Parts: sequence; C-alpha cells; structure tokens
Amino acid sequence: MFLTLSFTILPSILILIFVIISDKFREPVSSIIQAFLLGFLIIFPAGFLNNIFIGNSISLSFIAGFTEEPLKFITLYLFLRKRTEFDEPMDAIVYATLLSLGFATLENFQYVYLDNNDISSLSIAFLRAFTAIPLHACCGAIMGYYYGKYLFKGPTKNLLKSICFPIIIHSIYNYLCYLGDHGLYIYITLIIFYAVYLLNKMRDSQKQKNIEKEIINSSQTIPSSSIPDIDVVGITLKKELDKIEDLFDNSLITEEEKQRMRYKALGINSS
Repeated sequence: MFLTLSFTILPSILILIFVIISDKFREPVSSIIQAFLLGFLIIFPAGFLNNIFIGNSISLSFIAGFTEEPLKFITLYLFLRKRTEFDEPMDAIVYATLLSLGFATLENFQYVYLDNNDISSLSIAFLRAFTAIPLHACCGAIMGYYYGKYLFKGPTKNLLKSICFPIIIHSIYNYLCYLGDHGLYIYITLIIFYAVYLLNKMRDSQKQKNIEKEIINSSQTIPSSSIPDIDVVGITLKKELDKIEDLFDNSLITEEEKQRMRYKALGINSS
C-alpha cells in the first residue's frame, strides 16, 4: 500500500521540487500551492470532454491531447494574467509545470485506485511514474517556455508553439500507448531531454540577470530609437549655451536679459 502510494505521488513531488529550485528567483509559496491545486480542478472539465469525444474507445485516446492541453493553457493564462509575481519568462515554465503536475497527480490517483481492474495498482503506479507523470510535466514545461518567450520577447509564433507543441506531444504519446509500441519509452525519453534542454536554456538566461523583473510585451514599451541619447542632448545644449555667451560678449544686453535667455535655452520659465 505504501509503495503504491509512493509511486503515485512521489514522482510529481520530485519533479515539482526540481522545477522550483531551478528558478533563480523563487516564486511565493502561496502561488506555488495555488497553481498545483488548480491543476486538480482541470481534471473535471477534461474528464467531461474526454467522455464526450473519446468515451470507451481506446483507439481515440489521442484526442485527450486536444482536450487536456488547451485546458491547461487557458488555466495558465487566467492564473498568470494579473499576478505581479509573474515578471519573467522562467515564471511561465514554473507555473505551467505546476499546473500540469497537479493535473497528473489527481489523474494518477484515478488510474491507480479507481479505474484499474485488470492490472495491480502497484504496476500501474510504477509504470506511470516513468511515463505519464514526466509526460505531463514536460508538456507543461514546453508550454511555459514558449508562452513566456511570447509574452516577454515575442513573436506570435511562440504563442502557437506554446499551444500546439504540447497538444501534438501528448496526442502522439497516447497513440503510442494505444499501440503498445515499445517505441513509447524512446519517445518519452526524447521528450524529457527536450523539456530539460529548454529549461536549461531559460536557466542560462537567468544567470545573466541581477534582478528578476522584465517588461511584458515589449511592443507596448517606448522604442529605444525614440528616446534621445543623454550625451547627445547634453552636447547640443552646451553648444547652444556657448552661442548665447558669445552673443553676450558682443552686445550691450543687461544682466537680467542675459539670465532670461539662459533660462529659455534650458527650457525654464523665468516668470
């Protein structure tokens, strides 16, 4: 009993810890817990849609990728939309993975303890510990990587990748499970390597930062080309003041008038 329970929940916990400590700028504990629990809630609409589109037909199990992953994406969007702590691309990976792990953990309980009739619960828990749980976590990490890139860097193709890649990866996984193909284990290994590769890329970019905060949607910020260079402004202003001083040297202008002209050159209202 204890061994079965361990294989049911321990993989999710280990992956969760790994992702959290991979973040240079750690997220608030309350937000971590909320994201994980929100993953629990996704299981209910996902189950409803899977019953409609898949039912008892195992051959249609690949459709689960088209129901579960979009639900995760929608939840990720709604969860992160107004959170002030969501201020860099790495945060999207953390929260998307947490949502996926919450979903995978509750789904695991369902498969191990409720929907299992022919195979021992321990066998199911052991098998899913090395297949389904990492699959969900990887889909979350991949979704978060491209969603974070889209929000903070652009372009739109990253948004499409954040939705489409997890759907495709999940659907192929389910189809290989249906076929009973031993290539499933090679496939899941490759997906794990890809997800870890993306995570390490994001970690490397974090190492170059001293502060966490980045600006969302750079297209909404003022383009740097439209901001005058401070040195250029200073040089131009000095030239104008020098011209005025030269004019003073060759004129009979009173000191009061000279001061007004200096103020005007500096953009100061002397009145």
